[in-house]
Amino acid sequence: MIWRRSLALLLWMSAMLAAPVGADKGAVGVVYPDIREPFRSVFLSIARGVSDELGQEAMLRPLAEPDGTQEIGDWIKDNGLESVIALGSRGPDLSDEFDGKPVPVVVGAVHMSPELQDRRYHGIALSPDPALLFGRLKAMAPGVKRVTVVYHRDRDRWIIEQAQPAAARLGLELNAVAVDRLQEAAGVYRDILGTQASGTEALWLLQDGAVLDEQAVLPMILKLAWDHKSIVFSSNPSHVRRGVLFALYPDNYRMGRSLGAMARLVSEGKGGHGMELLRDLSMALNVRTSEHLGLKVSRELLREIELVFPLR
Repeated sequence: MIWRRSLALLLWMSAMLAAPVGADKGAVGVVYPDIREPFRSVFLSIARGVSDELGQEAMLRPLAEPDGTQEIGDWIKDNGLESVIALGSRGPDLSDEFDGKPVPVVVGAVHMSPELQDRRYHGIALSPDPALLFGRLKAMAPGVKRVTVVYHRDRDRWIIEQAQPAAARLGLELNAVAVDRLQEAAGVYRDILGTQASGTEALWLLQDGAVLDEQAVLPMILKLAWDHKSIVFSSNPSHVRRGVLFALYPDNYRMGRSLGAMARLVSEGKGGHGMELLRDLSMALNVRTSEHLGLKVSRELLREIELVFPLR
């Protein structure tokens, strides 16, 4: 079955790259980093979602490091594209370079940052919407009343501004602790887990190397959380494999469908500006940790979980 899926993906990609010049009306191009597997398949999965949402094949363009505005502009013109979805870290730069000319650029699969909050950008970031994280937390552990998060004072302020109202709507108190460096964060985590009330408090781990070192700090967090039966959740499924209770992570295909819908609106002049946080999410759960914490997972929730650890 694996070789069949791989063959289908290869045939689909070949057809896209060989698509004839002169695209259909409303055609959308997808620009993505020209990188090796398994990362390449992530971008191709997003592109499949774009195509399915639009009901026509998106034009694909791997983006190598030397490729500049002229090369991409020629490709857009030659294929008669009406909008472009730029995936990866170069997406914001392409949006700046074109600035609506020759076509609008929708940015996708890029980590949110303070710079992307500028209203000139339009797209979907990889950062999960805190409201969905907190909603899953309440479904898993309804007794939780307080969530603590350690964040970098400058780099992560934007996510705290998004998270505060989301937590309040669910009746959660968000205890946001600002730090300036990783060494300071390590001490804060130790203090938090030493005093956190089991069952009514939880720790939220951000995806930021400035506040979370996965080689030294994460193992300390996991040991203290296990010893104190503390709830810890994240946005990184690899953390769940190592012992975090749950994480939400991107559903690449569904993200592609959302980007396709956004590109359609933008090309029709109906879309507003602004980066959206990701709501197309999958869930990973560590059942060993949930059992250790005494949390019961409903059958309905289990059916929605894509990754369950430990792997069986």
